[in-house]
Amino acid sequence: MKPKYLYFVFCLFLLNLACRSQRNPIVLTLRVDVTPILDQLQDPNSVGVLGEGPLLARYKRKLMKRNGNIYAIRLTVPDTLIGRRLTYAFVVDTFNLENRGYHYRQILLPERSTVLPVALFNDLVGTTGEHILPSPPMPVRQTNTSEEAAVLAQPYTGITTNGQARENLFSIRSTGFPTQDIQQAAESLLTAFTPEQRSQSTFGIEDKEWHKWHNIETYRRQGIGLYEMSEVQRELTFQLLAASLSPRGLQKTRDIMAMEDYLKLLSIRSGEVGSNRTDLIGHDRYHLTFMGQPSATEPWGWQLDGHHLAINYFILGDQVVMTPTFMGSEPNYIEEGPDQGIRTFEQEEKLGWELYRSLNESQRSRTTLLDRKLYNFAQTEAFKDNRTLPYVGIPAGELNSRQQEQLLTLTREYVGNMREEHAGVKMEEVEAHLEETWFSWVGEARDDAPFYYRIHSPVILIEFDHQGPVFLWDRKRLYPGPVRKHIHTVVRTPNGNDYGKDLLRQHLETHHKHE
Repeated sequence: MKPKYLYFVFCLFLLNLACRSQRNPIVLTLRVDVTPILDQLQDPNSVGVLGEGPLLARYKRKLMKRNGNIYAIRLTVPDTLIGRRLTYAFVVDTFNLENRGYHYRQILLPERSTVLPVALFNDLVGTTGEHILPSPPMPVRQTNTSEEAAVLAQPYTGITTNGQARENLFSIRSTGFPTQDIQQAAESLLTAFTPEQRSQSTFGIEDKEWHKWHNIETYRRQGIGLYEMSEVQRELTFQLLAASLSPRGLQKTRDIMAMEDYLKLLSIRSGEVGSNRTDLIGHDRYHLTFMGQPSATEPWGWQLDGHHLAINYFILGDQVVMTPTFMGSEPNYIEEGPDQGIRTFEQEEKLGWELYRSLNESQRSRTTLLDRKLYNFAQTEAFKDNRTLPYVGIPAGELNSRQQEQLLTLTREYVGNMREEHAGVKMEEVEAHLEETWFSWVGEARDDAPFYYRIHSPVILIEFDHQGPVFLWDRKRLYPGPVRKHIHTVVRTPNGNDYGKDLLRQHLETHHKHE
Protein backbone atom coordinates (compact mmCIF):
# COMPACT_ATOMS: atom_id res chain seq x y z
CA MET A 1 0.00 0.00 0.00
CA LYS A 2 1.40 3.40 -0.96
CA PRO A 3 2.28 5.94 1.75
CA LYS A 4 -0.53 8.35 0.81
CA TYR A 5 -3.09 5.57 1.21
CA LEU A 6 -1.58 4.57 4.54
CA TYR A 7 -1.84 8.17 5.66
CA PHE A 8 -5.48 8.33 4.53
CA VAL A 9 -6.35 5.13 6.41
CA PHE A 10 -4.56 6.41 9.52
CA CYS A 11 -6.57 9.66 9.41
CA LEU A 12 -9.79 7.68 9.10
CA PHE A 13 -8.74 5.65 12.13
CA LEU A 14 -8.14 8.78 14.21
CA LEU A 15 -11.43 10.29 13.05
CA ASN A 16 -13.22 7.10 14.01
CA LEU A 17 -11.67 7.24 17.50
CA ALA A 18 -12.72 10.85 17.94
CA CYS A 19 -16.25 10.18 16.76
CA ARG A 20 -16.54 7.11 18.96
CA SER A 21 -15.46 9.19 21.96
CA GLN A 22 -18.11 11.76 21.10
CA ARG A 23 -20.76 9.11 20.41
CA ASN A 24 -20.23 7.40 23.77
CA PRO A 25 -20.12 10.12 26.40
CA ILE A 26 -20.58 9.23 30.04
CA VAL A 27 -23.18 11.15 31.98
CA LEU A 28 -22.29 11.75 35.61
CA THR A 29 -25.08 12.95 37.90
CA LEU A 30 -24.07 14.69 41.12
CA ARG A 31 -26.63 15.23 43.88
CA VAL A 32 -26.55 16.98 47.24
CA ASP A 33 -29.08 17.33 50.06
CA VAL A 34 -28.85 20.75 51.75
CA THR A 35 -31.25 19.99 54.61
CA PRO A 36 -28.55 20.31 57.34
CA ILE A 37 -27.73 23.88 56.31
CA LEU A 38 -31.11 25.00 55.01
CA ASP A 39 -31.52 27.68 57.68
CA GLN A 40 -28.14 29.18 56.73
CA LEU A 41 -28.82 29.54 53.01
CA GLN A 42 -28.65 33.17 51.97
CA ASP A 43 -29.87 32.31 48.47
CA PRO A 44 -31.50 28.92 47.75
CA ASN A 45 -30.59 29.38 44.09
CA SER A 46 -26.87 29.66 44.86
CA VAL A 47 -26.25 25.93 45.27
CA GLY A 48 -23.69 24.77 42.74
CA VAL A 49 -20.58 22.74 42.15
CA LEU A 50 -17.02 23.71 41.30
CA GLY A 51 -13.80 21.75 41.04
CA GLU A 52 -10.72 21.23 38.96
CA GLY A 53 -9.93 19.76 35.56
CA PRO A 54 -11.80 19.80 32.24
CA LEU A 55 -15.28 19.26 33.69
CA LEU A 56 -15.54 22.00 36.29
CA ALA A 57 -14.05 25.45 36.74
CA ARG A 58 -11.96 25.97 39.85
CA TYR A 59 -13.61 29.23 40.91
CA LYS A 60 -16.76 29.51 38.83
CA ARG A 61 -19.61 27.36 40.07
CA LYS A 62 -22.06 25.52 37.87
CA LEU A 63 -25.51 25.99 39.38
CA MET A 64 -27.55 22.91 40.22
CA LYS A 65 -31.25 22.27 39.65
CA ARG A 66 -33.45 22.10 42.71
CA ASN A 67 -36.02 19.48 43.63
CA GLY A 68 -37.10 20.20 47.19
CA ASN A 69 -33.97 20.15 49.35
CA ILE A 70 -32.02 18.03 46.86
CA TYR A 71 -30.01 19.65 44.09
CA ALA A 72 -28.63 17.84 41.06
CA ILE A 73 -26.45 18.45 38.02
CA ARG A 74 -25.50 16.29 35.05
CA LEU A 75 -21.97 16.44 33.66
CA THR A 76 -21.03 14.97 30.29
CA VAL A 77 -17.73 13.15 30.58
CA PRO A 78 -15.66 12.26 27.46
CA ASP A 79 -14.59 8.63 27.57
CA THR A 80 -10.99 9.81 27.36
CA LEU A 81 -11.31 10.85 31.00
CA ILE A 82 -12.37 7.45 32.34
CA GLY A 83 -10.29 6.53 35.38
CA ARG A 84 -9.21 10.13 36.02
CA ARG A 85 -9.64 11.65 39.45
CA LEU A 86 -12.30 14.33 39.87
CA THR A 87 -12.11 16.57 42.91
CA TYR A 88 -15.07 18.86 43.38
CA ALA A 89 -17.01 20.77 45.99
CA PHE A 90 -20.65 21.61 46.43
CA VAL A 91 -20.89 25.29 47.31
CA VAL A 92 -23.62 27.48 48.79
CA ASP A 93 -23.80 31.14 49.79
CA THR A 94 -24.30 31.29 53.54
CA PHE A 95 -23.44 34.69 54.99
CA ASN A 96 -20.98 36.58 52.82
CA LEU A 97 -18.23 36.14 50.26
CA GLU A 98 -15.73 34.74 52.74
CA ASN A 99 -18.22 32.46 54.46
CA ARG A 100 -19.53 30.28 51.71
CA GLY A 101 -20.20 26.70 52.62
CA TYR A 102 -18.14 24.07 50.85
CA HIS A 103 -18.54 20.32 50.83
CA TYR A 104 -15.63 18.46 49.26
CA ARG A 105 -15.89 15.20 47.34
CA GLN A 106 -13.57 13.05 45.25
CA ILE A 107 -14.21 10.18 42.83
CA LEU A 108 -12.55 8.24 40.05
CA LEU A 109 -14.52 8.86 36.86
CA PRO A 110 -16.46 5.65 36.11
CA GLU A 111 -16.65 3.63 32.90
CA ARG A 112 -20.41 4.06 32.49
CA SER A 113 -23.07 6.67 33.11
CA THR A 114 -23.61 6.93 36.83
CA VAL A 115 -25.97 8.62 39.24
CA LEU A 116 -23.95 9.16 42.40
CA PRO A 117 -25.53 8.70 45.84
CA VAL A 118 -26.97 11.83 47.41
CA ALA A 119 -24.33 13.63 49.46
CA LEU A 120 -25.57 15.19 52.68
CA PHE A 121 -24.27 18.75 52.92
CA ASN A 122 -22.26 18.94 55.18
CA ASP A 123 -21.68 15.35 56.23
CA LEU A 124 -18.62 16.30 58.28
CA VAL A 125 -20.42 16.11 61.59
CA GLY A 126 -18.30 16.86 64.63
CA THR A 127 -18.02 14.77 67.77
CA THR A 128 -20.54 17.01 69.54
CA GLY A 129 -22.98 17.03 66.62
CA GLU A 130 -22.07 20.35 64.97
CA HIS A 131 -21.19 20.59 61.28
CA ILE A 132 -17.51 21.13 60.50
CA LEU A 133 -16.37 23.03 57.41
CA PRO A 134 -12.94 22.31 55.89
CA SER A 135 -10.79 25.03 54.36
CA PRO A 136 -12.75 27.16 51.90
CA PRO A 137 -11.13 27.37 48.46
CA MET A 138 -8.83 30.32 47.82
CA PRO A 139 -10.99 33.32 46.92
CA VAL A 140 -8.12 34.78 44.87
CA ARG A 141 -5.57 33.02 42.66
CA GLN A 142 -3.98 35.92 40.81
CA THR A 143 -3.41 39.64 41.16
CA ASN A 144 -5.25 42.26 39.10
CA THR A 145 -8.29 40.03 38.64
CA SER A 146 -11.98 40.64 39.28
CA GLU A 147 -11.83 38.13 42.15
CA GLU A 148 -9.03 40.05 43.84
CA ALA A 149 -10.76 43.38 43.27
CA ALA A 150 -13.96 42.05 44.86
CA VAL A 151 -12.14 40.91 48.01
CA LEU A 152 -10.05 44.07 48.32
CA ALA A 153 -13.18 46.22 47.95
CA GLN A 154 -14.65 44.81 51.15
CA PRO A 155 -14.33 47.07 54.20
CA TYR A 156 -11.74 45.66 56.57
CA THR A 157 -13.19 44.18 59.76
CA GLY A 158 -10.62 41.55 60.68
CA ILE A 159 -11.04 38.05 62.02
CA THR A 160 -14.10 38.04 64.28
CA THR A 161 -16.42 35.58 65.99
CA ASN A 162 -19.62 37.21 64.77
CA GLY A 163 -18.76 39.71 62.02
CA GLN A 164 -18.25 42.60 64.47
CA ALA A 165 -14.80 43.52 65.78
CA ARG A 166 -14.60 43.74 69.56
CA GLU A 167 -13.55 47.22 70.66
CA ASN A 168 -10.98 48.53 73.15
CA LEU A 169 -8.63 45.55 72.91
CA PHE A 170 -5.62 47.41 71.52
CA SER A 171 -4.24 50.82 72.44
CA ILE A 172 -1.34 53.04 71.48
CA ARG A 173 1.19 52.98 74.30
CA SER A 174 4.89 52.81 74.99
CA THR A 175 6.32 49.33 75.39
CA GLY A 176 9.73 50.55 76.53
CA PHE A 177 11.48 48.56 73.80
CA PRO A 178 12.82 50.84 71.04
CA THR A 179 12.60 49.91 67.37
CA GLN A 180 15.33 52.28 66.21
CA ASP A 181 17.57 49.46 64.97
CA ILE A 182 14.76 48.13 62.74
CA GLN A 183 14.24 51.62 61.36
CA GLN A 184 17.96 52.01 60.66
CA ALA A 185 18.16 48.61 58.95
CA ALA A 186 15.23 49.53 56.70
CA GLU A 187 16.73 52.93 55.86
CA SER A 188 20.07 51.33 54.97
CA LEU A 189 18.36 48.93 52.60
CA LEU A 190 16.23 51.62 50.96
CA THR A 191 19.35 53.76 50.50
CA ALA A 192 21.04 50.82 48.75
CA PHE A 193 18.11 50.49 46.34
CA THR A 194 18.15 52.34 43.05
CA PRO A 195 15.48 55.05 42.61
CA GLU A 196 13.53 52.62 40.43
CA GLN A 197 13.72 49.90 43.08
CA ARG A 198 12.57 52.29 45.82
CA SER A 199 9.62 53.34 43.70
CA GLN A 200 8.78 49.72 42.89
CA SER A 201 8.92 48.55 46.51
CA THR A 202 7.37 51.45 48.47
CA PHE A 203 3.64 51.96 49.05
CA GLY A 204 1.50 54.14 51.28
CA ILE A 205 0.82 53.04 54.85
CA GLU A 206 -2.89 52.53 54.06
CA ASP A 207 -2.29 50.86 50.70
CA LYS A 208 -4.18 47.67 49.79
CA GLU A 209 -0.77 46.14 49.11
CA TRP A 210 -0.76 45.04 52.76
CA HIS A 211 -3.52 42.57 51.91
CA LYS A 212 -1.93 41.28 48.69
CA TRP A 213 0.13 38.43 50.06
CA HIS A 214 -0.30 34.80 49.12
CA ASN A 215 1.06 31.34 49.73
CA ILE A 216 0.89 30.05 46.17
CA GLU A 217 3.98 30.44 44.02
CA THR A 218 2.11 31.52 40.87
CA TYR A 219 0.69 34.71 42.39
CA ARG A 220 2.42 37.72 40.76
CA ARG A 221 3.92 39.84 43.52
CA GLN A 222 4.88 43.49 43.81
CA GLY A 223 8.10 44.78 45.33
CA ILE A 224 11.66 43.60 44.80
CA GLY A 225 12.49 39.90 44.64
CA LEU A 226 15.57 38.61 46.44
CA TYR A 227 16.66 37.22 43.07
CA GLU A 228 16.57 40.79 41.67
CA MET A 229 18.82 42.21 44.39
CA SER A 230 22.56 42.65 44.42
CA GLU A 231 24.58 40.71 46.97
CA VAL A 232 24.82 43.83 49.14
CA GLN A 233 21.07 44.42 48.96
CA ARG A 234 20.32 40.80 49.92
CA GLU A 235 22.66 41.07 52.89
CA LEU A 236 20.93 44.27 54.00
CA THR A 237 17.55 42.54 53.63
CA PHE A 238 18.63 39.81 56.01
CA GLN A 239 19.96 42.45 58.40
CA LEU A 240 16.43 43.91 58.41
CA LEU A 241 15.01 40.44 59.15
CA ALA A 242 17.60 39.89 61.89
CA ALA A 243 16.66 43.21 63.54
CA SER A 244 12.93 42.46 63.32
CA LEU A 245 12.82 38.77 64.24
CA SER A 246 14.17 36.68 67.08
CA PRO A 247 17.14 34.39 66.29
CA ARG A 248 14.64 31.52 66.28
CA GLY A 249 12.28 33.37 63.94
CA LEU A 250 15.15 34.23 61.60
CA GLN A 251 16.30 30.60 61.55
CA LYS A 252 12.79 29.38 60.78
CA THR A 253 12.65 31.86 57.91
CA ARG A 254 15.97 30.63 56.52
CA ASP A 255 14.90 26.99 56.95
CA ILE A 256 11.70 27.56 54.99
CA MET A 257 13.71 29.18 52.20
CA ALA A 258 16.14 26.24 52.19
CA MET A 259 13.20 23.82 52.07
CA GLU A 260 12.00 25.58 48.92
CA ASP A 261 15.28 24.72 47.20
CA TYR A 262 14.82 21.09 48.23
CA LEU A 263 11.20 21.12 47.04
CA LYS A 264 12.38 22.47 43.70
CA LEU A 265 14.97 19.68 43.43
CA LEU A 266 12.44 16.95 44.22
CA SER A 267 9.82 18.43 41.89
CA ILE A 268 12.20 18.61 38.94
CA ARG A 269 13.46 15.11 39.65
CA SER A 270 9.93 13.67 39.75
CA GLY A 271 8.98 15.19 36.42
CA GLU A 272 5.45 15.71 37.77
CA VAL A 273 5.61 19.52 37.92
CA GLY A 274 6.34 21.79 34.98
CA SER A 275 9.03 24.46 34.87
CA ASN A 276 6.30 27.11 34.81
CA ARG A 277 5.90 26.33 38.53
CA THR A 278 9.34 25.11 39.62
CA ASP A 279 10.92 28.30 38.28
CA LEU A 280 8.80 30.21 40.81
CA ILE A 281 10.09 28.45 43.93
CA GLY A 282 13.47 28.56 45.64
CA HIS A 283 15.29 30.37 48.44
CA ASP A 284 15.38 33.67 46.54
CA ARG A 285 11.78 33.76 45.27
CA TYR A 286 10.57 36.18 47.95
CA HIS A 287 9.50 39.77 47.42
CA LEU A 288 9.99 42.67 49.82
CA THR A 289 7.77 45.73 50.04
CA PHE A 290 7.60 48.72 52.39
CA MET A 291 4.45 50.46 53.52
CA GLY A 292 5.07 54.02 54.64
CA GLN A 293 8.54 55.43 55.32
CA PRO A 294 10.74 54.17 58.19
CA SER A 295 10.11 56.54 61.08
CA ALA A 296 10.49 56.86 64.83
CA THR A 297 7.06 58.46 65.23
CA GLU A 298 4.93 57.71 62.16
CA PRO A 299 3.50 54.26 61.31
CA TRP A 300 5.34 52.15 58.76
CA GLY A 301 6.10 48.53 58.03
CA TRP A 302 7.41 45.90 55.68
CA GLN A 303 6.18 42.71 54.06
CA LEU A 304 8.11 39.66 52.88
CA ASP A 305 6.03 37.44 50.63
CA GLY A 306 6.50 34.21 48.70
CA HIS A 307 5.67 30.52 48.59
CA HIS A 308 5.25 29.12 52.12
CA LEU A 309 6.36 32.37 53.77
CA ALA A 310 4.56 35.70 54.27
CA ILE A 311 5.45 38.10 57.08
CA ASN A 312 3.60 41.38 57.66
CA TYR A 313 5.48 43.65 60.08
CA PHE A 314 3.88 46.89 61.32
CA ILE A 315 5.66 49.45 63.53
CA LEU A 316 4.29 52.48 65.37
CA GLY A 317 6.81 54.06 67.73
CA ASP A 318 8.02 51.17 69.87
CA GLN A 319 4.96 48.98 69.22
CA VAL A 320 5.11 46.05 66.80
CA VAL A 321 2.41 43.90 65.20
CA MET A 322 3.72 40.89 63.26
CA THR A 323 0.55 39.50 61.73
CA PRO A 324 -0.68 38.04 59.52
CA THR A 325 2.25 35.64 59.44
CA PHE A 326 2.05 32.57 57.23
CA MET A 327 4.71 29.87 57.39
CA GLY A 328 4.65 26.46 55.75
CA SER A 329 6.73 23.82 54.02
CA GLU A 330 6.52 20.81 51.75
CA PRO A 331 8.26 18.54 52.64
CA ASN A 332 9.27 19.14 56.27
CA TYR A 333 12.64 17.37 56.27
CA ILE A 334 15.69 17.65 53.98
CA GLU A 335 17.20 14.22 53.40
CA GLU A 336 20.14 15.17 51.16
CA GLY A 337 22.23 17.99 49.83
CA PRO A 338 23.93 20.99 51.47
CA ASP A 339 20.98 21.60 53.83
CA GLN A 340 20.57 17.96 54.87
CA GLY A 341 19.01 17.54 58.31
CA ILE A 342 16.81 20.65 58.37
CA ARG A 343 13.38 19.91 59.81
CA THR A 344 10.62 22.50 59.85
CA PHE A 345 7.83 22.97 62.42
CA GLU A 346 9.13 20.26 64.72
CA GLN A 347 8.24 22.15 67.89
CA GLU A 348 4.89 23.41 66.63
CA GLU A 349 3.93 19.83 65.80
CA LYS A 350 5.36 18.27 68.96
CA LEU A 351 3.98 20.80 71.45
CA GLY A 352 0.53 20.74 69.87
CA TRP A 353 0.37 16.94 70.02
CA GLU A 354 1.62 16.89 73.62
CA LEU A 355 -1.09 19.33 74.70
CA TYR A 356 -3.80 17.26 73.03
CA ARG A 357 -2.39 14.03 74.46
CA SER A 358 -2.46 15.53 77.97
CA LEU A 359 -6.25 15.93 77.87
CA ASN A 360 -8.47 13.48 79.70
CA GLU A 361 -11.41 11.81 77.97
CA SER A 362 -13.90 14.50 78.93
CA GLN A 363 -11.57 17.31 77.82
CA ARG A 364 -10.86 15.58 74.51
CA SER A 365 -14.55 15.26 73.77
CA ARG A 366 -14.81 19.05 74.10
CA THR A 367 -11.65 19.76 72.13
CA THR A 368 -12.05 17.35 69.20
CA LEU A 369 -14.14 18.84 66.42
CA LEU A 370 -13.66 15.84 64.16
CA ASP A 371 -11.82 12.62 64.93
CA ARG A 372 -10.49 12.11 61.40
CA LYS A 373 -8.42 14.41 59.18
CA LEU A 374 -9.75 14.03 55.64
CA TYR A 375 -9.28 17.56 54.33
CA ASN A 376 -7.31 20.76 54.79
CA PHE A 377 -8.80 22.82 57.61
CA ALA A 378 -6.90 26.15 57.73
CA GLN A 379 -9.46 28.96 57.72
CA THR A 380 -7.51 32.23 57.69
CA GLU A 381 -4.91 32.05 54.94
CA ALA A 382 -4.48 34.63 52.16
CA PHE A 383 -7.38 36.94 51.28
CA LYS A 384 -9.43 35.77 54.26
CA ASP A 385 -8.84 38.86 56.39
CA ASN A 386 -12.53 39.16 57.34
CA ARG A 387 -13.19 35.52 58.21
CA THR A 388 -15.91 34.90 60.78
CA LEU A 389 -14.87 32.12 63.17
CA PRO A 390 -16.83 31.40 66.35
CA TYR A 391 -14.91 29.99 69.29
CA VAL A 392 -14.89 26.19 69.21
CA GLY A 393 -13.25 23.45 71.24
CA ILE A 394 -12.36 23.78 74.89
CA PRO A 395 -11.82 27.04 76.80
CA ALA A 396 -8.58 27.39 78.76
CA GLY A 397 -10.64 27.69 81.93
CA GLU A 398 -11.45 23.98 81.64
CA LEU A 399 -7.75 23.06 81.50
CA ASN A 400 -5.72 22.41 84.62
CA SER A 401 -2.77 24.67 85.48
CA ARG A 402 -0.22 22.39 83.81
CA GLN A 403 -2.26 22.22 80.62
CA GLN A 404 -2.71 25.98 80.63
CA GLU A 405 1.06 26.36 80.81
CA GLN A 406 1.39 23.92 77.90
CA LEU A 407 -1.07 26.06 75.94
CA LEU A 408 0.97 29.18 76.66
CA THR A 409 4.22 27.41 75.74
CA LEU A 410 2.68 26.38 72.43
CA THR A 411 1.47 29.93 71.80
CA ARG A 412 4.90 31.30 72.69
CA GLU A 413 6.45 29.07 70.00
CA TYR A 414 4.66 31.18 67.39
CA VAL A 415 4.76 34.58 69.08
CA GLY A 416 8.47 34.04 69.74
CA ASN A 417 9.27 34.43 66.06
CA MET A 418 9.32 38.19 66.63
CA ARG A 419 12.15 39.79 68.61
CA GLU A 420 12.21 38.71 72.23
CA GLU A 421 11.17 41.97 73.91
CA HIS A 422 8.13 42.51 71.70
CA ALA A 423 7.22 38.83 71.93
CA GLY A 424 7.10 39.34 75.69
CA VAL A 425 4.73 42.27 75.26
CA LYS A 426 2.48 40.17 73.04
CA MET A 427 2.49 37.25 75.49
CA GLU A 428 1.37 39.59 78.29
CA GLU A 429 -1.57 40.48 76.07
CA VAL A 430 -2.27 36.79 75.41
CA GLU A 431 -2.10 35.87 79.10
CA ALA A 432 -4.49 38.69 80.01
CA HIS A 433 -7.09 36.90 77.88
CA LEU A 434 -6.20 33.35 78.87
CA GLU A 435 -9.68 32.62 80.23
CA GLU A 436 -11.09 33.59 76.81
CA THR A 437 -8.66 31.38 74.89
CA TRP A 438 -9.97 28.27 73.13
CA PHE A 439 -8.14 25.19 71.84
CA SER A 440 -9.62 22.91 69.19
CA TRP A 441 -8.44 19.82 67.31
CA VAL A 442 -9.20 17.82 64.17
CA GLY A 443 -7.65 14.39 63.73
CA GLU A 444 -7.12 10.96 65.19
CA ALA A 445 -5.38 10.36 68.50
CA ARG A 446 -2.44 8.54 66.88
CA ASP A 447 1.24 9.50 66.95
CA ASP A 448 1.59 9.31 63.16
CA ALA A 449 -1.78 10.75 62.10
CA PRO A 450 -2.17 14.16 60.42
CA PHE A 451 -3.98 16.78 62.47
CA TYR A 452 -5.14 20.37 62.70
CA TYR A 453 -5.29 22.58 65.77
CA ARG A 454 -6.41 26.11 66.48
CA ILE A 455 -5.70 28.50 69.35
CA HIS A 456 -8.20 31.34 69.39
CA SER A 457 -8.71 34.29 71.71
CA PRO A 458 -9.74 37.94 71.31
CA VAL A 459 -6.10 38.90 70.67
CA ILE A 460 -4.53 35.95 68.87
CA LEU A 461 -5.44 33.22 66.40
CA ILE A 462 -3.04 30.39 65.57
CA GLU A 463 -3.66 27.59 63.08
CA PHE A 464 -1.53 24.51 62.43
CA ASP A 465 -2.63 22.27 59.56
CA HIS A 466 -1.23 19.08 58.06
CA GLN A 467 -2.24 19.57 54.43
CA GLY A 468 -2.66 17.44 51.36
CA PRO A 469 0.42 17.38 49.11
CA VAL A 470 0.66 19.87 46.27
CA PHE A 471 4.00 19.19 44.60
CA LEU A 472 5.05 15.84 46.03
CA TRP A 473 2.62 13.03 45.26
CA ASP A 474 2.21 10.30 42.68
CA ARG A 475 -0.29 11.54 40.09
CA LYS A 476 -0.97 7.97 38.98
CA ARG A 477 -2.64 7.25 42.30
CA LEU A 478 -5.70 8.63 44.07
CA TYR A 479 -4.94 11.84 45.90
CA PRO A 480 -3.83 10.85 49.44
CA GLY A 481 -5.38 13.72 51.40
CA PRO A 482 -3.57 15.38 54.33
CA VAL A 483 -0.04 14.18 55.07
CA ARG A 484 2.40 15.08 57.82
CA LYS A 485 5.12 16.24 55.45
CA HIS A 486 3.13 19.26 54.21
CA ILE A 487 2.42 21.86 56.91
CA HIS A 488 0.76 25.27 56.94
CA THR A 489 0.69 27.63 59.93
CA VAL A 490 -1.03 30.99 60.30
CA VAL A 491 -0.87 33.60 63.07
CA ARG A 492 -3.46 36.39 63.16
CA THR A 493 -4.45 39.27 65.42
CA PRO A 494 -8.27 39.12 65.52
CA ASN A 495 -10.71 41.97 66.00
CA GLY A 496 -9.20 44.36 63.52
CA ASN A 497 -5.49 44.57 64.40
CA ASP A 498 -3.88 42.46 61.68
CA TYR A 499 -1.40 44.70 59.84
CA GLY A 500 -1.60 46.95 62.93
CA LYS A 501 -4.85 48.30 61.49
CA ASP A 502 -6.47 49.23 64.79
CA LEU A 503 -3.35 51.04 66.02
CA LEU A 504 -3.11 52.80 62.66
CA ARG A 505 -6.76 53.88 62.89
CA GLN A 506 -6.22 55.35 66.35
CA HIS A 507 -3.07 57.15 65.23
CA LEU A 508 -4.73 58.69 62.18
CA GLU A 509 -7.77 59.79 64.18
CA THR A 510 -5.55 61.45 66.78
CA HIS A 511 -2.79 62.99 64.67
CA HIS A 512 -4.10 63.28 61.11
CA LYS A 513 -7.83 63.81 61.56
CA HIS A 514 -7.99 66.99 59.46
CA GLU A 515 -5.59 65.98 56.70
